[in-house]
Amino acid sequence: MALRGVLRAVRLFRLRQWLVLGALLLVLGMTAYYTVRIVRFTVFSRQHQEAPIRGWMSVRYVARTHRVPVEVLNTAIGLPAGSIERTPLRAIARSQNRSFEELQIELTNAIVDYRASQQPATGGKD
Repeated sequence: MALRGVLRAVRLFRLRQWLVLGALLLVLGMTAYYTVRIVRFTVFSRQHQEAPIRGWMSVRYVARTHRVPVEVLNTAIGLPAGSIERTPLRAIARSQNRSFEELQIELTNAIVDYRASQQPATGGKD
């Protein structure tokens, strides 16, 4: 009985009503899609802040997760300051004929030095 009423209502829809329903469904779908993207991005970015330096990471990724300029890290490992390498760190170490661990230590030292230089001096009154 109720199904018959729904079918009658569907048959009575005009073109304009179908267009409005389609637009509503499109907007609801886009809203759901972007909500999921924002939630995933937020969860991902919180999990990867201060992530340990791994071989699959690029210089740019390390700079972003540790909030350090790319130029600082490039200089530390011997790349041109203005380059934006998308190459994994393990491949960079291999191309420079050194171990990944050595590269990792240099990046870590550069991050620590940069942060130390950015800290305001605290002390007594002069």
